[in-house]
Amino acid sequence: MANFSVGDIIEVEVSGIANYGIFTNADFEYKGLIHISEVSEHFVKSLFDYVSLGEHIICEILEVDEVNKQLKLSIKNINYKNKK
Repeated sequence: MANFSVGDIIEVEVSGIANYGIFTNADFEYKGLIHISEVSEHFVKSLFDYVSLGEHIICEILEVDEVNKQLKLSIKNINYKNKK
């Protein structure tokens, strides 16, 4: 179990892709969501152009919900394909 904080840069696994965002697994307990607005400064036609299921990517934590064990994440301003 990790201790997550706003501003942390973490590695996650892509667990799902929807029209509105990318679902991730941060660890065995915490899940995350990268809303489509947090993917790029430019128009995003398809999230499949950015990530693939099962891929490991780097994200920035925007919010931590300790009660529901959920993270709000962003890849907009970081090089999300590079490892930490």
